[in-house]
Amino acid sequence: QPDLVGRMGHSVEGYRCLALGVSNTLAAFAGVWAVEVNRYADVHMGFGMALTAITTVLIGAHLNPLPRKLAFSAGRELTSVGIGVGAYFLAIQLCLYAGLNPLYLKLVLGLFLIFFLKTQHQKRPQLGVN
Repeated sequence: QPDLVGRMGHSVEGYRCLALGVSNTLAAFAGVWAVEVNRYADVHMGFGMALTAITTVLIGAHLNPLPRKLAFSAGRELTSVGIGVGAYFLAIQLCLYAGLNPLYLKLVLGLFLIFFLKTQHQKRPQLGVN
């Protein structure tokens, strides 16, 4: 919340720069680690990782059975991301188990993402709420 940081007397831009620096540092360490584990580097190694991350967050937000509240809840958001990651990689495994050519896997996963983007704002029933 930029307003809260500003009211506390701290620099909003300073915190924003710090957050970007930490996130880019973690991304760089992850890339270095991947190269170290694989023993080689390739230009296309991280291709699609941002899309995978966005897809898992969208799927998790759509499938999370916990009720939505106005206030932020770290536990609810982490649960959403966990559900999204599980559903995304379950879809990958089901496609490969069904015999889908791995060349077409990105197409199917792209359609999976489009489905969740189109149905994201549809009202879903709340279970157990009267």
